Amino acid sequence: MALDNTCPVNQLQESEGILCGQVSSNATTHLPVICGNLNGSDGHVPAQTSHTKGFFQRTRITQRCRIWKRIAILLRINIVRKIGIVGGVSWLSTIEYYRTICELSHKDQTGKKLIGPPSIPEMAIESLNISKSFNMRGTADDPKSWEAFETYFRSALMRLESNGAEVAFIASNTPHNRFEGITKGIGIPVVSIFEATANKCLELGIKEALILGTAPTMESAAFSTVLSSKGVNSSSPELSPDRMSIVKVISELQLGEEVSDKHAIQSVVENTAKQFSNGRVGVCLACTELPLLFPEHVDDPYFEVDGVLYLNTTIIHAVAVYDFASGTSAMAE
Repeated sequence: MALDNTCPVNQLQESEGILCGQVSSNATTHLPVICGNLNGSDGHVPAQTSHTKGFFQRTRITQRCRIWKRIAILLRINIVRKIGIVGGVSWLSTIEYYRTICELSHKDQTGKKLIGPPSIPEMAIESLNISKSFNMRGTADDPKSWEAFETYFRSALMRLESNGAEVAFIASNTPHNRFEGITKGIGIPVVSIFEATANKCLELGIKEALILGTAPTMESAAFSTVLSSKGVNSSSPELSPDRMSIVKVISELQLGEEVSDKHAIQSVVENTAKQFSNGRVGVCLACTELPLLFPEHVDDPYFEVDGVLYLNTTIIHAVAVYDFASGTSAMAE
């Protein structure tokens, strides 16, 4: 599409020193590509080895996003990188993620003069079989026992990458206990729910955290390690009955059943209060179904009930993903 010299896009190109006269669509990034100086001198992508391809692809995407973001401001277009979702684990929380990301996009465009309806990010969902992934789980003391589990999720991320996703995430806490193994070799950014929640703890001044989630999440040191890197001390319920109580609630939520003990979380919080000595304590609802126990707060990244501060990891993660994809977070630079 040739551009008129009086077009705002051309004016912006001149101010940025971009020597091109057209905007083309790139099948890999699904973003308009400013031709001329981002690729080779002739407008073509230079040859790359397999070792450098991923690095240069991410570099070009970052450059294109920065430039196209400026153009989008002039044209009042809401540009967000294509998002890949590994979902289905469970489908209930996958719906919450999709809804939240769409609502955030609409909120970003409130009050703006739009041509047509508000845009939403392009998204691709790889919906996995939660029963299959559950039966692939390994044991905490045997890393090799998790290989099939890691491969299952890594393959989903690879399919999303092949489908043009520019940023991805796994819509579940449990796989993040094997995050390093799952994301090995993936060429696009994968936003971590543990990192996003740890950053929120830092923002809120939380010094101690109680981790409530599936058995692997409460048994693994993965989440605690990430929290510790942000100066947050954390632990899971020490008593086996308390852990079993949380796992039972999660199972009932995933089955879509009526939760038999709606006050299970509050009881566990009371029982574990002695584990914490000082500082502000946050309860991490580190299973993406657990926030469903608090329907009046399902859209809140954090909330208080009976004096207890809860962190809704689903919403915290969804916001972090959207901020990254839209280029509004420091991580996206």
